[in-house]
Amino acid sequence: VQTCALPIFNNMVTQMQANRTIDPAGAKELRFVTDTYNAIFEENRRTHQHLTYGNLHDSLTGLYNRFGMTRFGQQRYEDLLSSENSVQILFIDLDDMKTINDRYGHEIGDTALKASARILRRICSNDAFIMRYGGDEFVIIDTGASQRLNSGIVAATEEYNRTSGMPFTLSLSVGVFRTARADGMMLDDCIRAADALMY
Repeated sequence: VQTCALPIFNNMVTQMQANRTIDPAGAKELRFVTDTYNAIFEENRRTHQHLTYGNLHDSLTGLYNRFGMTRFGQQRYEDLLSSENSVQILFIDLDDMKTINDRYGHEIGDTALKASARILRRICSNDAFIMRYGGDEFVIIDTGASQRLNSGIVAATEEYNRTSGMPFTLSLSVGVFRTARADGMMLDDCIRAADALMY
């Protein structure tokens, strides 16, 4: 409603000035009201965008959270099955997270989580859905055509350990489950299957 009303209100003020149906003082007052309304509207729009992003994304890693999974992950899963007839689900666990926290502190633990998220973003396709599934767990929904995600994650993790200078050794366990449209599997079942394949 606000989006539609705002330009109409602005145009009305401009038209009234052009037709001289409003005196200069009244026009000035109306312009002040318009500018104030514009500022409030823009601030509300930015706040709404911020809240929407925060509701759908993990605040630490910037990856999708479980609300993001409901809104976008399920759709990505269905789109891949429809367009490519195949999809792969990866379940990733950051190994020894408790040990990292206990030995080096939670700030370093957060560094490990953020490093893991960056690795997953770098390795996956641009259209992949990546989420922080739990405390030290991640889920990826990506095209079934990508055959080297697992090995790519391992290689990127090894590179991180060589170059990061961090006191911990980053290690990610990965379970990969592939399915096709004909299998008729639900996304939750695929995630559980990928989780089981991790061990």
